[in-house]
Formats: sequence, C-alpha cells, structure tokens
Amino acid sequence: MSDAFYNKMAKTAAKLINKFGKEFLVVRNIGRSVDNITGAVTPGTTTTFKPKGIIVEYTTAEKQDSRIEQGDRKLILDNTVKPLMTDRPTVDGKKWTIKEIDKSEPAGIALVYFVRVSA
Repeated sequence: MSDAFYNKMAKTAAKLINKFGKEFLVVRNIGRSVDNITGAVTPGTTTTFKPKGIIVEYTTAEKQDSRIEQGDRKLILDNTVKPLMTDRPTVDGKKWTIKEIDKSEPAGIALVYFVRVSA
C-alpha cells in the first residue's frame, strides 16, 4: 500500500475521533531528575497537549488478557501527539496513569494510539 493510502486512513481516523470524541488534557513533564545519591530533585518543565480521543471500557474478551486490571480504560487518541509512558492524561476530571501504549502505525504512519490508563 502507498503512503497516500495510509495518510488518507489517518485523516479518516482523525475525522471520526473529532466527530465522536472529545479533547483530553495530557500533561508531560520534561527534564525532571532525581539524584540517586542525595535524593535532590531538579524540576523540569511541564508541557500540556490537548489531543482528541475516545475513552472506552475494555470488552469482556479484552479483559481475558491478564494485563487488563479492574478499572482500566482504553483511551484512543488521534495522531497529533505521540503519547509517552510518563504522560498524565486527565479523564473525567482526574489525572490517570498510563500503563501501556499501543499504536496503529502501518508503514510508519501513525493512525491512532491505544493507551491503557487507570485512575
């Protein structure tokens, strides 16, 4: 398949998420470090992103996977920002923790990100 096909798929995914989803606040801390010997914390900077997404519960079949825990949700995000494990998305007014990130990225073109989050 050509890049044009996958780019069209990415646009279609973004259009559907934009239509049926909502904006999510994602906070990313960059540059924060902790000295392992002294414990001194050097603060980093905080950046926020607002990708569009859809939050859903896992299906019964998906819950058969031993990694899925009670209360976990699937956050399907558009391809505007590649999520990191250290990001903190806000879902329903609460900061959630990212437990796993999967992506749909055929031919190296990101379509959507599937993020397993927990409160």
